[in-house]
Amino acid sequence: MANIRGNTFVALNEWMVKTLNQERYGKFMAKMRSPVARSLSRPEGWAWYPLEYLTEIYESIVEYLGNGKPAPLEDIGKFLADIDLAGGPKSKAALLPISRVLPRLSFLWSRYKDCGDLDVELIDEDRRKALVTISGYDGNEMHCRVNGSWIGMVCKLMSGKDVVVKETTCRWKVGGNSCAWEVSWE
Repeated sequence: MANIRGNTFVALNEWMVKTLNQERYGKFMAKMRSPVARSLSRPEGWAWYPLEYLTEIYESIVEYLGNGKPAPLEDIGKFLADIDLAGGPKSKAALLPISRVLPRLSFLWSRYKDCGDLDVELIDEDRRKALVTISGYDGNEMHCRVNGSWIGMVCKLMSGKDVVVKETTCRWKVGGNSCAWEVSWE
């Protein structure tokens, strides 16, 4: 069974509390199954939770906050990256060239997920492009939104450069075992 570290649920709950007033937060929680609502409202950062819980939370966010549209998921990806890196731009790390930042993505990924592999291929440093591939991860297309946004924000926070992330392959649309994003920078 694929699992996600509780730190992700702690950050998601923090995002929910900041995004919703108390009444809307309560209504949101009431719509979810009890174990999923508990994993979000009272998460333990050190624990591991089933990936399916995260999927259900993303689906509820799209339905309840996005009115069926996935836009809030991009905000979540950025917020998770910020939390993963413990705050805003890193003064020393922001001096790193992005070609040195990208290989660190797989380390960050493995800190929060026990499933899927994140690989980075530097396509052309002169053209400032790389390919980030996540394979063996059984989240759905909503996870792709979060993951792409997370990739972009981690790169921005660590390098301080203009970063553009574009999903080029989605296993949920074309089949296969992986999703890929082209990362470009200035």
